[in-house]
Amino acid sequence: MHALVNGVAAAMGMGGRVTVVPFVRGGGGGEGAAAVRGLTGCTGYPAGAFRGGEGGDVLALDQALMARPVALVATIAHMLGHLRLVGQHGAPVQRAIREHLIEVHAVYTGFGIFGANAAVDVEVDPRANTRAAGSLGLSQGRARFHHCGYLTEEVHGYALACFAFMRGESRPQWLKHLDTNPRAYTRQGLAYLAQHPAERLLVIRADIVPRTGAQTPDVS
Repeated sequence: MHALVNGVAAAMGMGGRVTVVPFVRGGGGGEGAAAVRGLTGCTGYPAGAFRGGEGGDVLALDQALMARPVALVATIAHMLGHLRLVGQHGAPVQRAIREHLIEVHAVYTGFGIFGANAAVDVEVDPRANTRAAGSLGLSQGRARFHHCGYLTEEVHGYALACFAFMRGESRPQWLKHLDTNPRAYTRQGLAYLAQHPAERLLVIRADIVPRTGAQTPDVS
């Protein structure tokens, strides 16, 4: 877990080492779950928390996320985004705006695929044979839906489309790594951007998204 967290941090351009500690759940989950350790939690990512400052950066993760690697990386990227903004001038004061900014930050540091795929995560029992159960008239176990983050699949798709557009990618190879819905929304966003003047897209700093190939870190 330490290697994964610090690997993501390095890919995001963060200096220094991040300390990883077990996530301790308290009453209420989310922000309240992390209070016992003096960490700050996020309601959109209830399995993680963070703390930054002079004592060094600390990130807490629920070990249960190991069973959902995509959500794990999305959570890590979001928590690290918070740590990167700690103490920075111009960071939004309002929490809701700050959370959305950090979601977009993950996209533009190469981790948008994870956030998009984790926004709606469908968990199905791999042992289930739904075709056989249906043919025999047996009841089938319901899929479990996990929701992660602060952006919808549609917004994630458009953010990724803007990311590709700014990198000059009309048909990015990394689209194949997106789940069905985010991939469709990204393609719609790319089609929209191709049909409208470039000034419709607010470009703050194009140099933060250099074209360096597909942004798909190995989490195996």
